[in-house]
Amino acid sequence: MLESTTLLSHPSIHQSDLCAAPLPLEVRMQPVKMRMYYKAHADIYDMTRWTFLFGRQRLLNMLPFGRTERLKIMEIGSGTGYNLKHLAQKYPKATLIGYDVSEDMMRVAEENLATVENKLQLINKPYGLADNRGEKADIILFSYCLTMVNPHWQDLILQAKKDLKPEGIIAVVDFHQTPLGLYRRFMRNNHVEIKGEILPFLHQHFYPQKVSVHKAYGGIWQYFCFVGKLI
Repeated sequence: MLESTTLLSHPSIHQSDLCAAPLPLEVRMQPVKMRMYYKAHADIYDMTRWTFLFGRQRLLNMLPFGRTERLKIMEIGSGTGYNLKHLAQKYPKATLIGYDVSEDMMRVAEENLATVENKLQLINKPYGLADNRGEKADIILFSYCLTMVNPHWQDLILQAKKDLKPEGIIAVVDFHQTPLGLYRRFMRNNHVEIKGEILPFLHQHFYPQKVSVHKAYGGIWQYFCFVGKLI
């Protein structure tokens, strides 16, 4: 059973998003853009994204913890709950927390996670603006999230550094590079920036434990998986 679920219901434009000075306007408007985008995609997300969101299961298999450990796991941009559901199966004693700015994705996630027996909390708020996070996490996961958070994806990584336990890990799977300018522009039109910047930034701030880069569709783009500890 779902022991604890927190869904914050509110209009599409949140007062906290628009009044988070001194953040620049483009940063404050980011959650609003994401809500608008996913309002049209939430109900078909799981049926369509498997065709290009590669490496998610690969990343979960790279996590270095035992099945019976009592972990606190946070996923940023938890979407429809795909990763949280698999994490619940992999770590049945873990506490799971998912952050997402889209109430439509959260609605789908609540349905997908209805049978999860872990202690679970879904927070419908931007990670950078979330408060009362409490004790630090063993794992903070970003799955195809950072390339969509522009221009302040670095801030999310640095926040994760603050929220990890000393022996905790960051786990990231995301787009890396593409040799095709046309594909890069296509993805930018879908709110994704593929510039190859995230993996080097992770190396600057975390000791890499496991890292891999893979080609998709013969090299149209690359994606990476990264598991690292605090420096």
